[in-house]
Amino acid sequence: MPKRLPAELHCHTNHNEDINVFFGPFADSTQTAEEIIDQCLKKGIKILAVTDHDSLAGYYDAKAIIESRNLDIILIPGAEISARGCHILAYNIKEIIPKKLSPLETINRIHEQGGLAFAAHPFMPPYFLGLKIFTLPFDGIEGLNASIPMLPNLLCSLACFIFAKKYISTSDSHEPDSVGDGRTCFPSSTKSKEEVLNHLKSGKFSIVFHHSSYTTMFYTRIVDAIKRWRRSNQATSPSFTFVRTPSTKA
Repeated sequence: MPKRLPAELHCHTNHNEDINVFFGPFADSTQTAEEIIDQCLKKGIKILAVTDHDSLAGYYDAKAIIESRNLDIILIPGAEISARGCHILAYNIKEIIPKKLSPLETINRIHEQGGLAFAAHPFMPPYFLGLKIFTLPFDGIEGLNASIPMLPNLLCSLACFIFAKKYISTSDSHEPDSVGDGRTCFPSSTKSKEEVLNHLKSGKFSIVFHHSSYTTMFYTRIVDAIKRWRRSNQATSPSFTFVRTPSTKA
């Protein structure tokens, strides 16, 4: 039994993405919910929140897979909401929140559903809230995000330290290799979604962080997109059988 249960709390599927085989690296995500789950199993991640942009589709995909395979993973309903001027991680919501509402209205709507609202990469332009995160009724802050440059991470974590605010660590994964790069770890006694949410709200967690540089992330996505394009091409290409005709000469 591990001393802490690692969680992946910010990742994206390609469920609602129209990924072009030639421009796949520039699409929002190249991975499926099943690939995320397989990476969780491989890396020992026990708690998962799939947070597609303005959609619960990834959550429902993951839920169906976890239930059908009877997997030992605690799944948290989640989405990344595009509020006006910022992104907000919404945990435990039942219906998607409309886009482009003010940050305060978005947070209030998340709370009305019994959910938790976490500021996503708040020091990363162009979705920049900065110190406003401490004046809004957020339940928590994403202080370390493995998919963005280190400077916004350092600014955010330093601000959280100064204002004595705990923050989570996430991967913001968009391709399988980066799943779990940023982890938030909960007590080993955690058994349910409700306990995870209570720990998030009370700050009863620790963090593990491995930063992926933009260059590494971009390269990984290009390679991943090319592999998918080649597999797709092979699957759709017609197959030919060449038969050598026996010679009729004596």
